[in-house]
Amino acid sequence: MTAADGAAKASSAAWEEQNPPAAETSLGTGKRSSIWWAPALRMPSWRASLAILVCWCCFVNHYTRDVMGALELEIEEDIDISATQYQALNSVYFLPNVLGPLAAGALAERLGAVRVLALS
Repeated sequence: MTAADGAAKASSAAWEEQNPPAAETSLGTGKRSSIWWAPALRMPSWRASLAILVCWCCFVNHYTRDVMGALELEIEEDIDISATQYQALNSVYFLPNVLGPLAAGALAERLGAVRVLALS
């Protein structure tokens, strides 16, 4: 090995130490991960946690609304009701979705939006 090869190897090692490959760093923090193929994971901030919670609530809300249509035949057979009776039951199920926003809007007009949001 020549002196030039040794210098190049030392220079390369120093550069790699200062600039680790992207796969070995923790999401731009420069810290090496304990697993070479996965970036280090850290706990999400409270804002990210809140965003995930809101997304989950929206998903569950839409899922529970949509499942009523998919279960129509099973519910009709299980409790022995007609299609008209099922639609009446479905209307009663969705009635709070009509009345709730109206009541919340009236309260927001009277008490203020911040207070109403704090109560909910």
